[in-house]
Amino acid sequence: MWKMIASLSMTALLISTAHAIDIDKDSLAKIQEEAKREVDNVINLKPLKVAGNLCLDVAGDIHANGTNVHIFGCNDAPNQKWRIDAGRMVNEGGKCLDVAGDVNAAGTNVQIFDCNDAPNQKWRLEGGRLVNGGGKCLDAAGDVNAAGTNVQIFDCNDAPNQKWAF
Repeated sequence: MWKMIASLSMTALLISTAHAIDIDKDSLAKIQEEAKREVDNVINLKPLKVAGNLCLDVAGDIHANGTNVHIFGCNDAPNQKWRIDAGRMVNEGGKCLDVAGDVNAAGTNVQIFDCNDAPNQKWRLEGGRLVNGGGKCLDAAGDVNAAGTNVQIFDCNDAPNQKWAF
């Protein structure tokens, strides 16, 4: 048994030194900082701002399926806190950002719902936009400076009503 462990140890040492990478202190610090930001986006709940400086907001009970989502003045309340988890946008109440119907139809409303693996709850950040499983973008359906503007999915474009940032 001891010989096998020693042999595995030596093999691991040889493999690890054969592929060694030389990273200077500054580069390592940059890598660590970037990793911290990525982990932070997964673990910590944060407000998600649209270009008009309003936040994605659950318009009511953060625990109730079917509650509508709109934009509202940022206030650090639980109904404005989100995180990315397994390709889903999860709110503080543990519900997911959910397309209320066809993930491919522009103008379809967005709500919160129990998390699942359906395409209507899949989201990815791409070029400052949140793109859903059907290839449509999260879209403030109107004035990005007006509190209460509804949120929907729409064909992706470069308009400010589709620019989101944590």
